[in-house]
Formats: sequence, C-alpha cells, structure tokens
Amino acid sequence: MTCETILLVEDAPDVRASLRAALEELGSYQVHEAENGAQALVAFFELRPDLVLLDIGLPKMSGFDVCERVREMSDVPVVVLSARGEVEAKVEALRKGADDYVVKGGSMNELLARIEAGLRRARATASRSSNREVHADGALRLDLGRATATVRGEPVELTPTEFKLLSLLVQHPGRPFGTEELAHRIWGAEDRSEDQVKWHVGHLRRKIERDWGRPEMVVTRRGFGYAYMPPEATVAHRPAPAPFPAPGQPPFSGPA
Repeated sequence: MTCETILLVEDAPDVRASLRAALEELGSYQVHEAENGAQALVAFFELRPDLVLLDIGLPKMSGFDVCERVREMSDVPVVVLSARGEVEAKVEALRKGADDYVVKGGSMNELLARIEAGLRRARATASRSSNREVHADGALRLDLGRATATVRGEPVELTPTEFKLLSLLVQHPGRPFGTEELAHRIWGAEDRSEDQVKWHVGHLRRKIERDWGRPEMVVTRRGFGYAYMPPEATVAHRPAPAPFPAPGQPPFSGPA
C-alpha cells in the first residue's frame, strides 16, 4: 500500500522535526516540509499531498491565507495545528476552509486520530466521485490529480508552472486574473514580475492553442487579465455572420 503524504507547514525547526518524526514513526506517513506560507503553496502545487498539517503563525503568508488558497484549488483535508487556542482563531480557520483545528501541546495520539479521520473522509469522498478532479470540455481534458493535460485528444507535456497556471484558469472559466494575482497564487510571492507571468502564458499558448497568436482558450481581457474560455463560450461570443443579400437586393449596410 502506498504511504499517504502529508505536507507539514511549520516555521519552528524543532517543532517541525519532532512532528515529522512522530508522523513517520507512529503514523507511517510520508512527510514533506515547508517553513513559510509561500513555500507551502509551491510545495502543495508540486506534491499534491493527501493532507496538509498547517500552523497559523507563519512568515511571508499567514496560515489563514495558505488555507484559503489551498481550498480554492483542492478539497484536500487541512488540519490546523496552532498554539492559538482562542475561539476566534478556530472560527477564522474553519471559515477559511480548514477541516479540523488542534491546539499545540495536546496529545500526539489525538492529533494522529484527527489526521486519520481527515484522510478517511477524503478517501470516502474520492471513492464516491472518482472524477471530481477531472475537467473536460470540447477541447481540453485536465486531470488535476495526475497533473496531465490532453488537448483535442492529444497529450500535451506541460511544465509544473504551466499546469498550475492552466488549472487555476480552468477552475474559474471566464474569470479574468491579473498578472499580479496570478503570480501570487502560483508562486505565493510578491516579487515575481508581470513579464514572468506573460512569458509563461505565451509558452502555454504555444502548446494548447491552434494559433497561439490568436488564442481562443487562454484569452486576454484587456485591462483585466487572462481568462480561460471553454470552446462553447468562445463560440457563443463570436459575432453572428451578416445575412447574405437576396438576388437583386443591395448589400447590407447596417440599420438606417
């Protein structure tokens, strides 16, 4: 049986080390680490873990924000492990999308039991809906779980960044994303330039568009950003052809 993977997000090295040891020895999980919020999002995209164990007080991006971003992309279980025990923190975490909240300093057996419960619920949900992470339309099939893409029936090799970009746009069809927001969601950092985003969009278009110079799938909404347009939406937005004049009639010149 394949070991289930946990992304452990904790900024304190000693706490991170002790948690990892316990999870690997007592829970037999494969553990990957991230020490800040930005690193956590990058690791989540690359690893697609089975569960996220998340601290709140993180540098660069709070655990609340990380939880919200993860929930926008996936239904993976998120268990918050924090020193903050006040009700307000628990409510905020749950509203951001956390599945459970555990206060640090408690029983390791309780934490393991809550992790097992979260994974068990996720497995049950996945078995009821095995296609929940597959997007398919008339041109594109995107398997978010396996990180594979098929365009017009042909497999397309995408880089991790290209896949992240396309999967984000596909999950919000028609909604434009500005370059700054795309950089923040994909890399979890503020220092990525607009040119880097445009460079990746250009390479993605070369791989999925019939004519990358006149894109129909990943389109530019001037003044707003980039958006994914499903084939049916693209067709719906095309202007209807002008009626052909009947014999003996002058060419159509518009309303009088």
